[in-house]
Amino acid sequence: MAKKYKLKLTSQYFIVLWSLAFIPILIAIYYPIKLINYPIKSEIRLPDEYRLLMELMQRVDKISHHKNEIELNIKGNPFVEPLPKTQNLSKDKLHRKEVVIKLSTIISHDQKICIINQKRYKEGDKIGQIKIEKIGDYYVDLRLPNKKKVRLEVGSTYILVY
Repeated sequence: MAKKYKLKLTSQYFIVLWSLAFIPILIAIYYPIKLINYPIKSEIRLPDEYRLLMELMQRVDKISHHKNEIELNIKGNPFVEPLPKTQNLSKDKLHRKEVVIKLSTIISHDQKICIINQKRYKEGDKIGQIKIEKIGDYYVDLRLPNKKKVRLEVGSTYILVY
């Protein structure tokens, strides 16, 4: 059992009087500190271009709040490099052509969809004579016209010459 200590009456008066004197001292110290607005000094210096960009973004944000809908003219995926142009192999063999196939993205929701040459395809679709057999998590299996099977991983490019 814990022992209970009883203070003498003089000790009780002493504690009460000093606590009453100590509370105003604390208030006198704390309250002025609370009222002072100290300036925030930042050592971060931003370039003028960044500041101008932020102002431009704020203006666009104000404009977008006024309009219900903003028209976006997106011609392609800005994160994907443009496809190389197809070329003939030589002047002697004009019937041979290159077909460039670039797998940029695989989307997996209800049905797996892949983005090849910036167009959407699903399993069983054809890109010319090339059939998309299977779409995996990070790859696409293609069946070429000569019945050869090719696995194309995300971000890779396959050039078919026929």
